[in-house]
Amino acid sequence: MGRVGRGLSVCFGVVVVLVLTIRVPAFATPGGTATIAVSDRSTGATIRPALTGVVWHDTGAPLTTLAPLSVRTVRIDASLQAISPARGVVNVQPLLDRISAVRAVGGDPLVILSYMPKWLGSCTLPFADATFCKPAALDDWGALIRQVVNAVATAPSGNATRFEVWNEPDLLVSWMDTPWSWLDVAARTGREIMGVERALGRRLSFGGPASFIPDPFNIGTFLLRMYAEGVRVDFVSWHWYANYPFFGPDGNEFPTLAPVYPLLGHRNPFLSPMGYGVQINAVRALVAAKAALAGQPVPALYIDEWNLSAGGFDNRNGTNEAAAFAAATLIEMQNAGLDEAMMYRATDKEANPGDWGMTTMAGAKKPVWGALKFWQELAGEQLDVRGSDPVGGVWAIASRDAGRVTVLVANFAPALSFDRAARVELPASMAKARATIRTIGPMDPVGVPRSVDAQGGGVTFDAPKQSVTFVEFAA
Repeated sequence: MGRVGRGLSVCFGVVVVLVLTIRVPAFATPGGTATIAVSDRSTGATIRPALTGVVWHDTGAPLTTLAPLSVRTVRIDASLQAISPARGVVNVQPLLDRISAVRAVGGDPLVILSYMPKWLGSCTLPFADATFCKPAALDDWGALIRQVVNAVATAPSGNATRFEVWNEPDLLVSWMDTPWSWLDVAARTGREIMGVERALGRRLSFGGPASFIPDPFNIGTFLLRMYAEGVRVDFVSWHWYANYPFFGPDGNEFPTLAPVYPLLGHRNPFLSPMGYGVQINAVRALVAAKAALAGQPVPALYIDEWNLSAGGFDNRNGTNEAAAFAAATLIEMQNAGLDEAMMYRATDKEANPGDWGMTTMAGAKKPVWGALKFWQELAGEQLDVRGSDPVGGVWAIASRDAGRVTVLVANFAPALSFDRAARVELPASMAKARATIRTIGPMDPVGVPRSVDAQGGGVTFDAPKQSVTFVEFAA
């Protein structure tokens, strides 16, 4: 989205997307009360705050506008093409400044090692841009990676230890050379990072391939090549925007897309957060099989770009609908066991209601900010629940700690969403006297808290269409 690559991704991947991902329509079931019965049985899992990471571009509002949201992992560009404008010239200070900004808000940077400096790029195809091609000499690329990684891993003002090779290399506009030459670049990058790790005597993290979709060919060949080269893969990453195969419906983002935007700039009435759970399980099976063949541990799984739409603005991003979608998606990610997720993106880059940030250029918080804040306020131990009905448009998750029981309920559907009542019931063993309820919905973009009596073993509340409700039971 922030780059042409994400904008053009649908053009090059519509057929692949439709084949790879099961699309389950979320048409809400009208009427009645959604009853969420919380069990005192633990699922054995803990709520993962690491699912609330973000992607950040420093040309927009500062990260500090997200406070008091804890930003967790923050994915940032190294922009190698900018910090090395000529042979022998490497200025890492702009990257160090971005890393320091991430550390200053308590975040952990994930650095994307891309793209190719113009002086180094050498393209196989005559029309290609050297910024997205293989290096003329892998040794020069290796030396650049070694210098940059060493600098950011040892920076006294705030360092980074996690690195991702390239961004969306399975997309023509992000990699304009042969697939095998990208694997050469990835393998050399991984070897250089492992070399810096040995030299420093401290653990660094390496992963990829940051595919623009959960592409089994790209992910599979990446893993096979890394393992063949003796490169340790700590995480496998990919991207997914739920409105695929369409662009954002509320205005073209890039002039180059103007010819196709009228055809592809639409809402997908069949999008569903359920697609995230399906693909996480599919990628896990693929990754586990490749790792087993190589006798390697299974890497962590990251979806390090996700949101409603790519390639075009989407006015839902500034509404309660985005908050409901985000909450339902986080529940899918949690239940499927995803290790980390990074929403695209942290802050707006321009004053457009369809921009993707959780805060505006002026620093105002959008409803989706509140959904991620609700997630971070969930208690730690995940509990079994009954009554969550994603096909019917209702997602629910519950958790507890020593003094609280917390429940998150999302009422979301892209096409036919309905107002409904919801009731959360606790077992007698976890009964509490009071509950606080906060709902982000059409009439309340922030979730104003209200205290209610929970003496009857639970609470009943309105769950408007396209809403997310956080319920906290306490003594």
